[in-house]
Amino acid sequence: MKKILKNNDRWSGQGFTLLELIIAMSMGLIVLGAMYGALTVQDRNVSLQEQVAEMQQNARAGMEIMLREIMMAGYNPQKTISIGAQPGITTASANALGFVADLNANGNTTADTANPNENILYNVYDAAGVPCLGRTSNGSTQVMVQNIESWTFAFYDRDGNLLSSSPAVTEIKKIQVSLTARTAKPDPQYTDPGQGDHYRRYTLTFSVAPRNIDL
Repeated sequence: MKKILKNNDRWSGQGFTLLELIIAMSMGLIVLGAMYGALTVQDRNVSLQEQVAEMQQNARAGMEIMLREIMMAGYNPQKTISIGAQPGITTASANALGFVADLNANGNTTADTANPNENILYNVYDAAGVPCLGRTSNGSTQVMVQNIESWTFAFYDRDGNLLSSSPAVTEIKKIQVSLTARTAKPDPQYTDPGQGDHYRRYTLTFSVAPRNIDL
């Protein structure tokens, strides 16, 4: 026999009212939204850290290569060059540096395959829209490091006096290099205070005194 519920009786079966379902769904959406926001922020931070680390590694890699090669400028163990340019600094400006070294000690510095890496020029240029540090060896230019936005050279004489931006190469005894790298992608949530764009930048400055100059 079926029981007829009166107005003051309660339904004892399990279930949710429409209001309870709406509240539960709303709370679930809030939790999901919070989790999605946290994951999005975490993913952005990881990506940013990777880009910053890559930028700093690029700058340091460029510094180490240049430091090692500039130190050899003027290397001339034979003391006599029969063919080619005399070892030493050959190009000096605010944005480019060139030098010659007789690395294989054969008295020949001709810019050809027989004398690899003996005629070097560094400068910054665009490669397919990407700013790069270029290294020209014996007339062949290659990208050494990408996303190197700018660099400048400062030249000093034997007494530590700053020379002009285009000095006589015979006066140069010390070279200071300032190299600025930038991230490969812009960060929409960051604005560079100097450039006004959204790239993060890292500047590295080092000095080198070519030990073979005037030997």
